[in-house]
Amino acid sequence: MKLEFKPDFRYFLLFCLITVLYVSLLILNGKTVYAHIFLDTPNIIVKDIDNYKIVLLPFPNKPVVNETVNLNFNIQENKTDLNGVFSSISIMNNKTKQLIYNSTYKFYEFSDFTIPFIFKEAGNYVLSLDTKIRWDPKFSKKPMVAKFDIIASENKKNVENIVRISMYIGIIMISIAIIVIIKKFLIKRN
Repeated sequence: MKLEFKPDFRYFLLFCLITVLYVSLLILNGKTVYAHIFLDTPNIIVKDIDNYKIVLLPFPNKPVVNETVNLNFNIQENKTDLNGVFSSISIMNNKTKQLIYNSTYKFYEFSDFTIPFIFKEAGNYVLSLDTKIRWDPKFSKKPMVAKFDIIASENKKNVENIVRISMYIGIIMISIAIIVIIKKFLIKRN
């Protein structure tokens, strides 16, 4: 008895669908990620204090009022992330000088961390990251303070959603093209 393998188009289609769904879930659920921010990353804001580089990478790059912005921080010494820091974040409206957010000191195992925040009104803000480094004689008692200027706008155009939708459309188009090519190949073969 000779076994014959006949490729079934339905199984391939199911495989493509599962792959697209899996990739989509990875993209949508990857909101909080701990990763090194490289100093040549576009749109970062870097402050140099003594031997340290304090990095802010807001995402989206231009915060929009009433939408979550992820304030991604990174503290480095000699291009290496610090481990075991205590940090506090405060945000002040630059025009009114009103403090709109102030956190208590929190221990971060890695100096890469993200703070989600929603700006309630458009304007210029000063974001202050206060960090205590327990092994540094200068910054173990008195915190290292890095101040960043950030602008929240009323712009309603959500570029991230446009990019995400474009990416999904691209993945779907490529999947359809692959399916059509394989189907034509299977038809010619039979």
